[in-house]
Amino acid sequence: MHLILRAVGILAIFVSLIWWFAEPGFDPLYAFITGLAALLGSLIVQKQEQPKETLDQRNRRVMLNHVENFWVKGILEMSLHGAAMLELGIKEDPSAVSYPWTIKSEQRNETIPTRKSMLQIFDEVGMGRSLLILGAPGSGKTTMLLELARLLIERARQDETEPVPVVFHLASWKEKQSLAGWLAEQLNIIYYVPKKTAHAWVDENRILLLLDGLDEVKQDNRPECVEAINLFRNEHGLTSLVVCSRIEEYLTLDVKLSLEGAIKLQPLTRQQINEYFGRFGKSLAAIKQLLKKDKALQELAQTPLMLSIMVLAYKDRNADDWIASGNLEQQRTHLFDMYVARMFDRSTRSANAPFTKLQALRYLSWLACMMIQHNIITYQIEAMQPSWLKKQSQVGLHRLYVSLIVGLIFGLIGALVGGLGFGLIVGLIFGLLVGLIFGTAHRIMMIDRLKWSGQSPR
Repeated sequence: MHLILRAVGILAIFVSLIWWFAEPGFDPLYAFITGLAALLGSLIVQKQEQPKETLDQRNRRVMLNHVENFWVKGILEMSLHGAAMLELGIKEDPSAVSYPWTIKSEQRNETIPTRKSMLQIFDEVGMGRSLLILGAPGSGKTTMLLELARLLIERARQDETEPVPVVFHLASWKEKQSLAGWLAEQLNIIYYVPKKTAHAWVDENRILLLLDGLDEVKQDNRPECVEAINLFRNEHGLTSLVVCSRIEEYLTLDVKLSLEGAIKLQPLTRQQINEYFGRFGKSLAAIKQLLKKDKALQELAQTPLMLSIMVLAYKDRNADDWIASGNLEQQRTHLFDMYVARMFDRSTRSANAPFTKLQALRYLSWLACMMIQHNIITYQIEAMQPSWLKKQSQVGLHRLYVSLIVGLIFGLIGALVGGLGFGLIVGLIFGLLVGLIFGTAHRIMMIDRLKWSGQSPR
């Protein structure tokens, strides 16, 4: 409709101008005003004809932005070895998965051409339905997964029929938990998707699953987790998914994932390592010399993660800063010590930092231990709970704070209702009750945790 109005308006304006030059008067002026009104009306009609965004479309757009901002912009583009994006060698590994059909791809010892993107590999090797990514620690598995997420987000924005790619970390999966229930729970906890919507997205195959960290599931629970994924595949066969795992941990499992394809990331070659070091000129000359004779260092440099750490730790350092040793563990420990020292020596670090190096290391070590103990991969402040506290003095202090806060709230309410004196009494009573309840609940929780770990409650 707006196109017709626009055409009529333009035609009327054009005719009125010719008419005016041929015979000036009120009639051509009226025609000009009519044409102008039709042209303006077409703009109003066009705006009204534009379809409004539905709730589903809005939810889809928000989710795509959320995944992109957190995983692609926040993790992939800011990752430690993002600067060490190399053309990794990738080989198909059909033996790593259990095919749902009797026909199975032949084992080929050919490297997939580097010109192929992860999206092409997913569409070809995984048939656009399911793919397993295997590799050694630090080999770039998560980077590959997030690169695939980036490409899938672009495709989903161009085509609304495509599912929304969502990254999940399997470390939080619990024993005897269905994958569908766990996915809906994670959508609600991690991505703040309402529970009803989360269950609908999972049941209606609206999301494409990018599952990282199969190797970080508790060792005794990994076979059951694989079975849960396979069962989900049987019940939600139209949902595409990708799974990442360390190769050593995966090969120890008696059960395999039922997926369409699998790829294995290859170690970096000596040529790739030398070419990467060559980007930094003479600043890494000492490393290149030591690599020629240190086998432990050569093995460490075969993964993009360790290669990047080497560059950050030893750039512009003397050869004396290295240790020449055939002991892999000793070389790794020395490398991380030098990396941590370099991070604290950065010029971008504030000279007025609130914590000393020793304090920062102690706090970060404690936080890392707690995250490992509670199977938390991505740090979120709301994940920190009072149950993390071990010292009784810390528990008592936290209990006191909670009691004072609750007492203050009820005291203010009581003061508004019955006056200041009444408010103080109400606040004191409620504060003591809350402190008692909180202390008892925390004690029960601590006893259960100690019994579970085999320790004696104190």
